[in-house]
Amino acid sequence: MKKLLLFIPILFYAFLLQAQDEKKLLLHWSFDDGTATDLSDNGHNGELHNVQSESVTPLSAGKSMYFDGTDSSYIINESVIENLNGLKAFTVSMWVKSDTTNIDQGFLICDFPKNRDQYLTMRYDKAGYIALGTNVIKVGISLTEDGLGDTIEFNMETLSEVQTTDWQHLVFCWENGDTELNLFIDGDDGILDPTSLIVKSAPSLGSTETVLPADPYLSAMTELYIGKGGKDIETSWKGYIDEVIFLNFKVTDDEAKSLYDGVIPMLESGNNTAVSPVNPGIEITPNPMETSARIDFSTNNQDRVTIEIYDVCGNSLQVLTNKFYQPGIHSINWSPSNINSGVYFVRIKANSTVETVKLVVQ
Repeated sequence: MKKLLLFIPILFYAFLLQAQDEKKLLLHWSFDDGTATDLSDNGHNGELHNVQSESVTPLSAGKSMYFDGTDSSYIINESVIENLNGLKAFTVSMWVKSDTTNIDQGFLICDFPKNRDQYLTMRYDKAGYIALGTNVIKVGISLTEDGLGDTIEFNMETLSEVQTTDWQHLVFCWENGDTELNLFIDGDDGILDPTSLIVKSAPSLGSTETVLPADPYLSAMTELYIGKGGKDIETSWKGYIDEVIFLNFKVTDDEAKSLYDGVIPMLESGNNTAVSPVNPGIEITPNPMETSARIDFSTNNQDRVTIEIYDVCGNSLQVLTNKFYQPGIHSINWSPSNINSGVYFVRIKANSTVETVKLVVQ
């Protein structure tokens, strides 16, 4: 695999550090359309290499990507690195499902693997390095500060036996001033082992034990790989990955749980509280309908919206959509086949907002 280098000027770092107060969604790949199209409107689309779109998902509908464990199976993006290098805070959210456990395989790294846990990375590790745990998840980042010159490796491991073949939702985050990394699994934190913390200088500087810089920020990243980790030089993740999200701030405990529930936090600067994403009112035309109807709704901010059809007995008949929408007005059509005349209900849910509208089929 050819490694492409991306060099970022020092002045660009300074720009990022000044602009970082505004909370932003940097990247979002839902994979629901079988591609790694960036739903954040930042244009950070991923390039797929030997991955398969599958109708296997931790959510009620949609698709995920399957990686076959070989060197050629990964997704790559270079442009998002311009938004990551220089950050003093970040959050990565994603779903993973492994085919097996007791493995050394990763699902995220922001440089070509070099058999080290640095840059910004997450992986399964069958044998912990410091705390000597087994079947752990390892996370790591690379840090520097203005005038330092050195790159510092900063990584930690979870407690033992957290690898699984079930879906896991992972939220990895950090901000300047933290002396430990933060990892949530399925909405819960406290899973990292404090005795596993490692801080040391970069390999080229002899890997001597050191301390965190006084004013650190993310550095040394060149490209984003999904489906690889620090040890996946000739291998890749073997299993599924879904809903990859990057934020330029560290989420709170409640926001990590919201991400687990499919809700992206409110992104306005200075306010990090999730808001009701759906404006009051759903318009269905025509109603009554004969063969089809158009359902109009609007969203206040980017969020996952689920629209589902129920009969009068409360049975779910069809999920019309279950994906993230940008703020604005949206429409979706329902053209059922072989459905009896009568009363039905259209239920729309986003965040904690739920609204139900009666629909008559003639």
